[in-house]
Amino acid sequence: MKNPKRLLLLFLKIVLLMTLLWWFFYRENNTLELSVDEVHLQELPATLDGLRIIHLSDLHSKWFGPDQHNLVAMIEKQKPHAVVITGDEVDVRSKDEQPVLTLIRRISPIAPVLHVAGNHETQLPDREGYLERVRQAGAQVLESDSVIVPLKGGEVVFVGLADRGQRLVRQEALEVEAKKAFAGVKPGSFVVLLAHRPELFPHYALLPVNLIFSGHAHGGQIRLPWIGGLYAPGQGLFPRFDSGVYRNKAAGNDAAGPAPEPGPMSGPIMIISRGLGNSVFPQRLFNRPDVRLVILKKE
Repeated sequence: MKNPKRLLLLFLKIVLLMTLLWWFFYRENNTLELSVDEVHLQELPATLDGLRIIHLSDLHSKWFGPDQHNLVAMIEKQKPHAVVITGDEVDVRSKDEQPVLTLIRRISPIAPVLHVAGNHETQLPDREGYLERVRQAGAQVLESDSVIVPLKGGEVVFVGLADRGQRLVRQEALEVEAKKAFAGVKPGSFVVLLAHRPELFPHYALLPVNLIFSGHAHGGQIRLPWIGGLYAPGQGLFPRFDSGVYRNKAAGNDAAGPAPEPGPMSGPIMIISRGLGNSVFPQRLFNRPDVRLVILKKE
C-alpha cells in the first residue's frame, strides 16, 4: 500500500499547480494592460501637440467589473481628449450589446467618443438599431463618413470606413467606401481614420490621412517572445500587422513594419489595438486586454 502522506502531498501539489494555472489564464483574459504610444508627427498642427487619444477595440461583449468599472477607471485616469472605438464591440454569437453601451454611457462625459463598426456588428440582425443605440449612449457613429471634432484648441477630422462583413475585402469595395467617407474632407485637414481591419494598411496609406486606428487582429491572440502574434483573421499565421505602431515608408509604397521610435514621422501612421475580449478562441496568452493611449507630439 502506498504511503498516505506521499499521496496527500502529491494531491496538494496538483491542486496548487491547477490553482496557479487557473490564476494565470484568468489574469491573461481579465487584467487590463495600458499601452502607451508616443507618436511624433511632422504634419501635426501645433494646437494639437500633446493630444491624448484612448484607443479601444474588439470588446466582444466582455465586462471588466460591474458597469465596466475597471475599464472606465483606467480610461478616466489617462485624461484623454478623445476616445476611438474600432469595431467588434458586440460578439455576434451572444449579441449582447450591454457591455459596450454601458461603457459608452460612462465614458462619453469624459471625452468625445468616436465609433466605427467591425465585421461582428455587420452580422447583427438589427445592425442599424444597434448603431442607433450606440448614438443614444453618447458616441459619434461613423459609417463611411466624417466629422470635425474640436479638440485641445484645434480641430481633428475623424473619418470612419464602414465594414460590410466580408471575409476578405477587395480593393474595389474599399474604394467605394472611401469615396463616400472622404467626400466632405477638406484638403489640408488633420485626418484620423478609423478602420477595423489592419491588413488593409497598404490601401489605407493611399488615402489622404495622417493617422489610422485599427483592431481586428486581437494582437495575434497568443503572443510569442521575439516573434509576436500567432494568428489573426484576414492575415493567418504570424500576422504582419498585429499590435502597436506602424508607418508607411512613403505614400504609395508598401507598408513597413513597426515604426522606429522615438523621432519624427511623416506619412500615414497606423496604430493597432490588441483588443479587449475574445471571439472564437476563448483564451489570450501573453497578450492581456489592451487599453491603448496614444500621445501625439509635434516635430
